[in-house]
Amino acid sequence: MSQEFTDSEIKEVIPARGVPMGRKATAAEFAARQLGGDVSPEVPPPSRLALSEVGTPPEKSPPHGIPFKLIPKERYTDPAYMQREWTGMWSKTWTLAGRVSDVTEPGDYFTYSLGKESFLIVRDEDEQLHAYYNVCLHRGNRLRAESGCGHTVSFQCIYHHWEWHLDGSVKRIPDMDTFPNKLDCDALRLNEVKVGEWGGFVFINMDSNCESLEDFLGVIPEHLNPYRFNEMVLVSDQTVAWDCNWKTSVDAFNEAYHIQGIHPQLLSWMDDYYIQWDILGRHTRMLVPMGVPSPRFNEQADPSSDLADMIEKAGLSADDFKGRAREVRKAIQEHRRSRQDSEPHMPYANLNDDQLSDDYHYTIFPNWTMNIYPDAMMLFLSRPHPTDPNKCFWDLQFYAYHDPSEPRPEPPERTYHNATEIDLGEVLNQDAMSLPYVQEGMNSDAYKGLILVEQEVRILAFHHALEEYVGPVRWQFPPSQLTEMELFLTRIEVSKFRAHLFGILSIATLPFRLSPHQCTNKMI
Repeated sequence: MSQEFTDSEIKEVIPARGVPMGRKATAAEFAARQLGGDVSPEVPPPSRLALSEVGTPPEKSPPHGIPFKLIPKERYTDPAYMQREWTGMWSKTWTLAGRVSDVTEPGDYFTYSLGKESFLIVRDEDEQLHAYYNVCLHRGNRLRAESGCGHTVSFQCIYHHWEWHLDGSVKRIPDMDTFPNKLDCDALRLNEVKVGEWGGFVFINMDSNCESLEDFLGVIPEHLNPYRFNEMVLVSDQTVAWDCNWKTSVDAFNEAYHIQGIHPQLLSWMDDYYIQWDILGRHTRMLVPMGVPSPRFNEQADPSSDLADMIEKAGLSADDFKGRAREVRKAIQEHRRSRQDSEPHMPYANLNDDQLSDDYHYTIFPNWTMNIYPDAMMLFLSRPHPTDPNKCFWDLQFYAYHDPSEPRPEPPERTYHNATEIDLGEVLNQDAMSLPYVQEGMNSDAYKGLILVEQEVRILAFHHALEEYVGPVRWQFPPSQLTEMELFLTRIEVSKFRAHLFGILSIATLPFRLSPHQCTNKMI
């Protein structure tokens, strides 16, 4: 049964155009009416060109085998779980800190903040990369401001002028002979964390016994090296304070199930249904066809205005294009393939045919999300708030390829905003508007946790990976507090168990009886 929305409810999300007042419409009907089409859910998946022998592996990953289960809301709202995340996961996993291009010369440095901690990433005199806790070991003062980059010959605390070399060793301690206890300079080196590089990015890990960055990334370099990220330049850099848990933010960009809800304007040029979902160890991806209408949207003889814009941005003429809407994707692929030799600064020759049009959308555990296109990348980083599980910091960065025949642009300055103070563009504005309401609802006594559909399997896989660090947490629900949905899910599991038991026992075995109300402890 399709979900229904009143006109007033629809207008709270996206202003309706041409919907008769007082009439109810399904989400698909509303989207189609918004965009001038009819609902056509039976449209087959987009045809694919023969893939090139280059590019990112397109093969679908094996079945994930992760059982679907209720994800408790406490993972998003509970301060105790937030602390458990910090000690069990954030302090033991690799996280993206910044760009290698910001630390190319000895003395170049930048700062990176994660939760309660701040770090200094610097290139020393021997051109070795280091990452230190951004804290003076004397009285705890920050050695550098919480954000920014620059060039220095040493790190000096402005409070009492304790000073360290770029390699972390002590350079100067004023009035050292006046300390009642003799100071051990070797013990007063800046506290260092693990640092690594890949794809033009810098990663850090607070765990001295951690796995290598190579092992952590797994298949990611094989998949994404064809895009030549190290040749990209940063063109926009913003940090936004959001009123939601960092995982609420990550979840929003790990599925396309919500597009029909809050982004119906995308349905005329993006296939939100025939998406390939892949679990790549602790990392995940989805391959989203672009330049083709959603099956929730009527296939039109002529491309929509949004598809026409895609044609123009790809370097074709929308006026000269004579094909149907579903042929735009193929036309864009063929055009970019024809230009791979004349535009060598673009990665077209390294990509398979689908990559020339589609969004190859990757999430690297725990908090790095990439919308990767053949000519650009949109990168999201969701960072935890130091103390409040209902807040986070969201970094939004845009990258593009640079034509070496043109002057290299100056790197942009990072700007900081509240979500209500910045225009992120139509789609991201819709996300920013909805996420605080999601977080508020998660704090309701009536809400127990996430009930996921197959289209949200990346969220399920994320929590599976999270449990590898934090461990499973047992939440107790007395039978009286179980919701109808929980009881329903419990009955399903009991039924599966019964069926399995009956399959292996003899026909004379007595019927197995188990009340769902006995299943009060659920591992989640």
